[in-house]
Amino acid sequence: MDSVDNEVVIEERKSHAINTHKAYIFINENQDEFPYPLLVEFRERLEDILNINKCVNATFHPLDWKYHKGLCKEIEVYNESWRNLDSGIFRPYYFLRNVYYKGLEIYESMTDEAKEKLSQSLKDEGENNWERWSYEVCQLNYPYLLSFGTDYCEDFEFFFAWQILGTDLYEIRDFLDWHFVNSFNNEINKLSDFIKILFLKYKRILTNVDNKQVVFNCLNEMEKSVLLMPEIDSPTVIAKNTGRKAKDKIEIPIPPKRNKEKWTIFSKDETIQLFDYLIQLECLVNDTKKVSKESIAKAIYAITGYSDNDTAELFLFEDKKPKTKKEQRIIVDNIKELITKNLRSI
Repeated sequence: MDSVDNEVVIEERKSHAINTHKAYIFINENQDEFPYPLLVEFRERLEDILNINKCVNATFHPLDWKYHKGLCKEIEVYNESWRNLDSGIFRPYYFLRNVYYKGLEIYESMTDEAKEKLSQSLKDEGENNWERWSYEVCQLNYPYLLSFGTDYCEDFEFFFAWQILGTDLYEIRDFLDWHFVNSFNNEINKLSDFIKILFLKYKRILTNVDNKQVVFNCLNEMEKSVLLMPEIDSPTVIAKNTGRKAKDKIEIPIPPKRNKEKWTIFSKDETIQLFDYLIQLECLVNDTKKVSKESIAKAIYAITGYSDNDTAELFLFEDKKPKTKKEQRIIVDNIKELITKNLRSI
């Protein structure tokens, strides 16, 4: 494996991308736990993916024919034997791609000196015998990355099932969060449907009860978090019909840029506090005398689902309406602090 491949392996170990290398390592280390027909299916699918996507570890050249001949002879020893119970599923750990015509093209482009060198190496083998060994070598541990919506759907599903099975229970939430953002474009319904169908379609793989329970618990938490997340199109809230000049607009500050996406999740009391601040700034209600606390409490219930039974009593906007720009700035700073301390990674 060259340095580029090594960089891919190292980089992808930091993420939860669907990687054939990860699945191969997991199954290779735990193959005694799975029925043999399932292991055969895994190897066949893995070979198909690497073959179709030309994931080659060693390319062919006529001058290297002896090396490839040795691998061919070795693979003949196992010839289909890995399908039998007497032979390990990953013996040999590679397979060969026939590149006969590519070998001919290479031969035609060789210098006379190189052809003479080849002729000397073939003197005991027969003329052009190298053509019999025109193969590229594909190793099963090649790190090919599968993408949702790009690669063949069933291949992605199949290796997704293996990888989620091999993921440590403590890392499953991170695994789902990663695919929520990177594979399903932040669409929780798509991720949820995919996972539910996956556990039905690949029962033969996803047999671990603890794994399934943790996956669905995390999925439920993610669905609830998305439902509670307010949809804010713009970070700037401008009071309407207050008589202010444009320069007097109240802007809700944007937290510093973050490398990782985050949500702000509020408790019931924090939600009430945020609404209270916004009402004090007249961002939501122009005239508080025309809207009762009970009505605002019902609005919060409709938006967030938090009960309105005792919410009205917690509002303070009637007693704390800011009279100066300094008092307004204090409230804006309070909003910034409230948002920042409740940021949660996704």
